[in-house]
Amino acid sequence: MNPAALFRNWVDPFDRWHLMLVPPILIGLIVALALTPSLPPARRPVHSTSTPLPTPPIRTRPSYREGSAVPVPTPPTQPLMRPTRIESPAPNTLFWRDRLGDVEGIAEPGSLVRLFWSDQLIGQTTADADGRYRFQLRNFPPGLHQVQVIATLGRSAQASSPVQFVVKAERAPKPGPKSSSKTTKQGIKKVPPKKPRN
Repeated sequence: MNPAALFRNWVDPFDRWHLMLVPPILIGLIVALALTPSLPPARRPVHSTSTPLPTPPIRTRPSYREGSAVPVPTPPTQPLMRPTRIESPAPNTLFWRDRLGDVEGIAEPGSLVRLFWSDQLIGQTTADADGRYRFQLRNFPPGLHQVQVIATLGRSAQASSPVQFVVKAERAPKPGPKSSSKTTKQGIKKVPPKKPRN
C-alpha cells in the first residue's frame, strides 16, 4: 500500500489545510535567516597567565585626633638665596669715556651671575665663596645706561635693582706738569727768602 495514501487516510480532512501552511512558513524562515546580517562572535578578554595583573595602590586616609586641625600638605619650597645687589657703581655715577668703572656686588656664593645692559646679556661669571662678583665695563658709548645682574642657583634666581650711570662724551683730562713749589698742610705756599744784595 502506498504510504502517502495511508497518511491521507489517517489525517482528518478538516485539518488538512494546516498542512498546506507548512511549506510557506518554512520558506519564509529560510529567506529571513539568509537576509539577516551575520554578527561577529563576541570576544572574551584574554589575560596572559605569564605576567600577573598590576594591583591598584591602596589609598589610606591620614589619621588625626578628633578636634585637631586637618593636616594640609605643603608644597616643597626652594632654598632661599642671598639677595643680589650692585654695590658699585652708585646710581647716576658719571664716567669719562675712556675711564669706565667696574660693576661689583654680592650674590649667593657659587651662583651664576649674569650682567644685563638693558635687556641684552653682556657678561656672566660665578660668585666666589664670599658671594663677591665683578665685571669690567668697556666700550660703552656716551649717554645714559642701565645695568642689572641676575644670580641663579639651581631653579632659584635673584635679580638686583637696576642701576643707571652716565658716560661722558669727553675723555678724561690729562694731568698737567708737576709744580716745583711746595705747599704746607694749611695750603700756604712756601717762598724761599731773598738773598740780600751787596
